[in-house]
Amino acid sequence: MQEVIENYKKETHDRICETDTLIIDEISMLSQKQFELVEKVCATKNKDLPFGGIQVILSGDFYQLPPVRNILYYDEGKFCVQSAIFQQAISHKIILNEVIRQSDPQFIKVVNVISVRKISSDTENFVKELSEKFSSQTCKSLKLYATNDLVEKQNRNSILRWPGEMSEYASTDSGRLDYLHRVLAPPVPWLKKGCPVICLLYTSDAAEICSV
Repeated sequence: MQEVIENYKKETHDRICETDTLIIDEISMLSQKQFELVEKVCATKNKDLPFGGIQVILSGDFYQLPPVRNILYYDEGKFCVQSAIFQQAISHKIILNEVIRQSDPQFIKVVNVISVRKISSDTENFVKELSEKFSSQTCKSLKLYATNDLVEKQNRNSILRWPGEMSEYASTDSGRLDYLHRVLAPPVPWLKKGCPVICLLYTSDAAEICSV
């Protein structure tokens, strides 16, 4: 890794060697593999010290969802805190207890309870009450899901309710399987006239993705 960086671009190597402090926000989104790669890159400054002797400041919440798995790069999506480097190199931990974005004490309590998976009947009832309030509203609300399978299920249920005749189109795929696994579009999309569509655009090497 050090050889690759040194040979890739001198100014990149020089910037690393001149860095005193590295700040990484939303650290829970950085996987174990990515974290260890960052350490190797920083070690270019001094291979005998963790992170090359650079001071590393991390901020984030490990109660959030784990990093996204990346099959293309053989990344299992483990939390970076599971890395031996994290345990050895990160010596000081500060826990922030003051909640800034919420003022409702009951809501704050419920969120804290859910984050540690200790859900009581009172917590469950409180969440159900919130759900009923939202479902009774006439305006359309955005729905968030934890997995692509749940998103696909929601999309298919929505199009079944859409008026009109439905058409089904089976995709014809070719190319490397590791790239094809990254395609978010379903292999057999359902379409109806007038229904909203998100178009996914891929470059020729499938390295970049954008939505329209």
